[in-house]
Amino acid sequence: MPFLNVHSLSRSGLTALALSSLVCAASADSYLRPNMYDFDQKRSALPNDGKYYCVPTSYCDVFQYMAHHGMPGQDGSFGTGYNDMSSMIFTMGILMATDPNKGTSFSNSWNIGNSWIFNHTSKLVYCFGYGPDWDWGTGTIKNVLKTGGVVVIGRGKYEWDGNDYDRVGGHAVVLVGYNYPSSGGKTITVCDPNDDGNLNSQSGYVYVNKATTNLAIDTEDHGVVTHARYTYNEGSGNVRYIVDTMHNMLPMYAAWPYSGGPQAGTSFKFYWPFIYANEQLSRTDTISIPDVPVDWCLDAGEVGLFYLTANGDVHKVDLAEETNTVIANVPDAKKLVVGGSTCDIFVLRKPVLGADQIVLVDRDTGKKSSRTTPAKMLDLDWDVQGNGIAMMSQDGSTIFRCDEKLGPIVTDKVLQIFSVPPDSMATLHFKVDHVSGDAILATEGSTTFQRFHRTKGKWVGRTVNYRGTGIQSIFPGERGLTFVQDAGKIWTLDANGNYVNTDFSGTPVEGDFQITRSLAAFKPETMTGPGWDDVPPAPGEE
Repeated sequence: MPFLNVHSLSRSGLTALALSSLVCAASADSYLRPNMYDFDQKRSALPNDGKYYCVPTSYCDVFQYMAHHGMPGQDGSFGTGYNDMSSMIFTMGILMATDPNKGTSFSNSWNIGNSWIFNHTSKLVYCFGYGPDWDWGTGTIKNVLKTGGVVVIGRGKYEWDGNDYDRVGGHAVVLVGYNYPSSGGKTITVCDPNDDGNLNSQSGYVYVNKATTNLAIDTEDHGVVTHARYTYNEGSGNVRYIVDTMHNMLPMYAAWPYSGGPQAGTSFKFYWPFIYANEQLSRTDTISIPDVPVDWCLDAGEVGLFYLTANGDVHKVDLAEETNTVIANVPDAKKLVVGGSTCDIFVLRKPVLGADQIVLVDRDTGKKSSRTTPAKMLDLDWDVQGNGIAMMSQDGSTIFRCDEKLGPIVTDKVLQIFSVPPDSMATLHFKVDHVSGDAILATEGSTTFQRFHRTKGKWVGRTVNYRGTGIQSIFPGERGLTFVQDAGKIWTLDANGNYVNTDFSGTPVEGDFQITRSLAAFKPETMTGPGWDDVPPAPGEE
């Protein structure tokens, strides 16, 4: 396995006690987030006594925790007393369209959960939604917890029908810890809102440990997928419980390469302007790789990154696991980005002779598929609004798009031609705004950049001016904001180029930076029907 060195870990302003609660020693592969709320879902004040309110209750746990750990306002002005929490859970249920007899869809909880966060704080939070259609399990759980995420998970109940496993219901809990001892016997720790039967008073807060391991399971709707088990006494084996959805809410972070790495290698800094503890605290992690990347991008699905080497190797770096793995080889690869409902890698291949190609690399298996592009390409980015890949032509005249499975390529002319020099791969930046869907094209050293808005099959451009010395790199972020590196620091601009203050404003950076962008890596159309109803856990299932 290629070398990876996590050689610096700092927490500015942390006491020794706080540090021990936020970061775990490598010898004890475990993590536990203290002081999470564990409110009861079963209440006489809720419709049907709250039997199907596990989802809004779990989110209320999380939002109250955020409010008391660096993000005031996330409680929505509700207190933590019994009556206040009954009102907050009821309100959350209305917002999430919770059915008193069926529960809450994952799509609704994802959308409303994100909206609640964004509407109750000026701080920037990265949200990632994990669905049942792709492989993630105990390693991903470790990654999101160890890197500081606050997490709501759904555990699905699956029954064997003679041919495969059918999902027959689910239940939501808050994920607060893991323990993976070298001797075996992995466990995850949760706060379960269904662990008390008193309808008129709050029970004591309880952390529950559940045995876990990765399990490959053949499902009716999603094929063979691997997820973490959520173990009960499962008897004959006709029933399996797995963690098949997850909503990670992590303070947004930036990363950039810098020159302090080992000989012939590169180092990256990961920087969180705040963490869930106290809004005055920040966090910086530094990793080293033995290569000089041709290109790199943040891994949306886990805290880490992907990078390309000169020989075409595609590397996956996991910050929590401290691993660096080659997952595929794409000769002549020049650019890459992560995206899609299964969080895969898209690589732009630019051979010296012949046409360019867009290559899809499965993040789990390394399996590749490709499509030839109709022109030479400058760059590519994930297009959330278009649910696929957007590519800018080398001459800046056209934006090409295709879906996440590399379906037919759609051609959209750019109405405002942007002159692109021949060496544009090194001098221009192309990005797609995840919120507006606008394409952004910026020349290094300029104090203007282009925003192209797609309307009726055309991309209409406008010039955005800002007061600065010259763009070094540019990256669109949440809330329609644009982050610009100028004079060695990150600055935040609104859609019109006006400076606004965010957690990142004024942050010194040594190289071209990237900032995490929220992503929904699930397919709502595969998560419907009675099998996706919330079902109150039966005795022995708590």
